[in-house]
Amino acid sequence: MRASVRYSTTVPFGTLAAYGLAALCSAMGCWRAVFAAAGLFLTATALCWLRGMRVLAPPLPAAPARSAARAAARPLPHRLPAVLALICLAALASGMIRDGIQTWTPTYLHDIYGLDNTFAIVLTFTLPLVNLCGVYMGKWANDHIFHSEAVTAAAAFLAACALLAAPALGVRLPLWACLALLGLCAALMLAVNTMLVTLVPLRLQNTGRVSALSGLLNSATYAGSTLSGYGMGLLLERSGWPAALPGLCAGALAASLLCAAAAHGWKRLRG
Repeated sequence: MRASVRYSTTVPFGTLAAYGLAALCSAMGCWRAVFAAAGLFLTATALCWLRGMRVLAPPLPAAPARSAARAAARPLPHRLPAVLALICLAALASGMIRDGIQTWTPTYLHDIYGLDNTFAIVLTFTLPLVNLCGVYMGKWANDHIFHSEAVTAAAAFLAACALLAAPALGVRLPLWACLALLGLCAALMLAVNTMLVTLVPLRLQNTGRVSALSGLLNSATYAGSTLSGYGMGLLLERSGWPAALPGLCAGALAASLLCAAAAHGWKRLRG
């Protein structure tokens, strides 16, 4: 479990690299190079992955061993589908809010504070740096205060809603305060991701379906990221930031209620 939590820290590092690449290409006046460089990097990473997994992946067990492993796994609890549906919706919301903040922060800084695009991207470097705290902040709160991934996620969503309330109401904060607020919100969403996508499947390892559950929750998160990219763009084009920010705030509040609704059932499933 500790390794899985540490694995979550790779997300901010990847985001930091993406912002660095975007800022460099923007400063050079060749923004199209971002896509070419990202494609080359992904291709190289895929080749390294395929090569490395040949060494690291254990051999597949024989058919009798796989059958025995399935027989040893517990049947799915009857309340799991309902609880999992709520958690999936919350994971979708976390992807929407996280990418809504990370993707559109440079645009927000340019529109509201009049910053140059390159400088706005450079300032956005603070988000993934603060994000690193979110992984360990969420884990500590879960272990020492809430003792429930659903409750921890609900608290993180509620805190994000409270932080977004001021800009959603039209309050123009100082630039440093705005960056701190957005960084904390992004960190809270990474804490949610650690709870719902990383730890929830691990708590259900006795079902023998950790990979399937992890894939399902990851899919929900990335579906939210996709909706955020197109949805926020459409909302900004039609109504601007006075509609987009309250939308993020309302999404965080709704996700907090979803996690709170799942908390009782999750407590029984988690044991």
